[in-house]
Amino acid sequence: MDSLPLERQGFGYLKWNGTEASGELEEDPIQYLIHEKAEYQQELDNLLRSNLPFRKNLLKQKVEELLNLRQIEKFGVTLSNQDTSPENLIINGQRAKLIDPVPIIYSGVSLAANHIHNYEVTFPLYRNAPRYKRHQFHLYKDQLSANSQGFREGYVEQSEEMGLALEIERMLKLLSMAHVHYQKTASNTLSREQQIRMGNLNEVKERLMLVLELLENYEVRDKVGVR
Repeated sequence: MDSLPLERQGFGYLKWNGTEASGELEEDPIQYLIHEKAEYQQELDNLLRSNLPFRKNLLKQKVEELLNLRQIEKFGVTLSNQDTSPENLIINGQRAKLIDPVPIIYSGVSLAANHIHNYEVTFPLYRNAPRYKRHQFHLYKDQLSANSQGFREGYVEQSEEMGLALEIERMLKLLSMAHVHYQKTASNTLSREQQIRMGNLNEVKERLMLVLELLENYEVRDKVGVR
């Protein structure tokens, strides 16, 4: 989808403007992507100020180095899919097709990283949440991993530059997941909808520590062979 010309106006989720479907936001998408760095920095700062037991100096160094390297805006935006859950996949013979009711105009690299993040992290770690429990994704980690690895290889196409951009976004997805979980534990309360999607508070706290461990051990340069 990244290589196709973007024939829609705007940015963000599609809405009907009276004539055609266009992005709901009118701001410059490139400037938006550039300004995202500040949002990620704020998430990092909030985690660093917390009482959570993790190697804060290590994480600070890693994330800030990646934010300085991040140039996602140079890849532009595309019309793509945000929710690539197995629930939205249809297998027809030897072909897999995706049905997504909520397409979005956004960074293709970020959305590609989101797909990999979901298959490698979200689905296995959310196995206890009522929203996902029936799928028992943790029993199919090998299949989920094979999906993400095949997607990664096909998306990057041996480009070191694209590989680095993709893995930077992958780590930032982990950062945002940790921050969301931290916010829920700090407020010490979950709405009914949040309990369905994330599980109870104890499960959220347990998952938060797992995500922080993943962040501490995540080595972007090793994954793309950059030295």
